[in-house]
Amino acid sequence: MKRLYTDQNSLMVGNIKNILEGYEIKCVIKNFMLVGAIGEAPPTVASTELWVVDDEKYDRAKEILKDIFSEDRRAVHRLLELRGEQRVIDL
Repeated sequence: MKRLYTDQNSLMVGNIKNILEGYEIKCVIKNFMLVGAIGEAPPTVASTELWVVDDEKYDRAKEILKDIFSEDRRAVHRLLELRGEQRVIDL
């Protein structure tokens, strides 16, 4: 099992999980309940994480994630960063 994506926005993590599972890539969400600790705990501890269960499907999941955050969507990504929302993508 490998970590693919980390975000303080648990809804974003859930949406990405749903997309990947549509491609038959099983995922697990970790730290979902710790989102309420943001501000009290370090972001690296409280952020929601998306893990790919099957290591053999990890590379395919990375490609799909790259497509989700393709250049035409980076403007939204940058706007979220300017608002102080942190994104970690293990590409």
